[in-house]
Amino acid sequence: MVRRMYKHTLMLDFDHLSYEDVEDILINRSFTLRYFCLKVEHCLVYRTRHGWHIIIHIQSPEPLDDTDICFIQLALGDDYKRAIYNWPRAKAGIPGWNTLFSQYEQYQPELSRRLTRILTWLSKHRPEEGIAGGEGHE
Repeated sequence: MVRRMYKHTLMLDFDHLSYEDVEDILINRSFTLRYFCLKVEHCLVYRTRHGWHIIIHIQSPEPLDDTDICFIQLALGDDYKRAIYNWPRAKAGIPGWNTLFSQYEQYQPELSRRLTRILTWLSKHRPEEGIAGGEGHE
């Protein structure tokens, strides 16, 4: 029997960090993906004026509500002030609560492919097992 999977989108904002720092945070917090049994479909990485926007398309074996999404984003390292502002909007069911604001985003295709590969693997394995694909994490 095929188990139904629910599609969700995580939106993370990282300000004043290098991309390498963002990647390290996501690797170190990948337990969140495994704990909630989240399957990473693909990631989109955008450079902004102040840092990075990371959009992670996931599948979940259970439906997640807006407050679940808000919590998971925070656990993965989303800007804590953004999470605090999002929490009451998510609880109230306000449409569009999960928005990343930037008119100066630059899509980063190579970093998007790299992060997709890393997070897909880490959603099934612990970081200390090494990153799949023969490439170590620098």
